[in-house]
Amino acid sequence: MAPRLQTLTRDEDTITRFDDEFVMMCETLLSQSKIWKFMDRIRSQVAMPFQVGDRSISVTVSIGIALCGPDDSAEALIRDADLAMYQAKKLGRNRAVLFEREIR
Repeated sequence: MAPRLQTLTRDEDTITRFDDEFVMMCETLLSQSKIWKFMDRIRSQVAMPFQVGDRSISVTVSIGIALCGPDDSAEALIRDADLAMYQAKKLGRNRAVLFEREIR
């Protein structure tokens, strides 16, 4: 999965594995419309089937998005993105959810 996600990243983006999830930090997605377009690109890339021997395997992705404020720590961002991801799963999976305080 990492190679697929890396095809979407820019030089200023960071992608890493964190426990059983991938974490992607994007510093210059300045509008919500750009964020949603990028999430659609991720979902499309992940949705392409994998070939394992003679089998085709399809997966989906649930994405949690957290926006960084001036006083946010890395821990708070990861926590908020994680909460948003679980909300995406709760709402039916294969979607992206932007963190809002009401999720807590």
